[in-house]
Amino acid sequence: MRQLVAASERLRSADEDEAVALYAAHRLRLVRLAVLLVDDQQTAEDVVQDAFAAFLVRRSRLDDQEKALAYLRTSVVNGARDKLRRRRTARAYVPPHDVPRDATVEGALLAEDHREVIEALRQIAPRQRE
Repeated sequence: MRQLVAASERLRSADEDEAVALYAAHRLRLVRLAVLLVDDQQTAEDVVQDAFAAFLVRRSRLDDQEKALAYLRTSVVNGARDKLRRRRTARAYVPPHDVPRDATVEGALLAEDHREVIEALRQIAPRQRE
């Protein structure tokens, strides 16, 4: 049992070392790709980080380094598209415009409501008011 656990830990360590090496070797290229797509350094770095995080979850299925790199490129492109889609949606949003009301009537009603609330507060005991 101990030998099985030790072998499992060695494999896990080797997988992590390969993932770290892949990150070190290709991170800058992937960030450049993302910058070309989203035109923002910080957003590009976020996209690449998300791609590597997703890769770490699926790395056992990607046995070949070429497949892993292809997965990362595809993930970066899809992540950049998603960021651009959200950015476009946020820029296109126009908050609903409120129709202006008659300020004098509304102000008079609001002042009356406030006066009634203040009068009601004066009628309760000081301890309750606090």
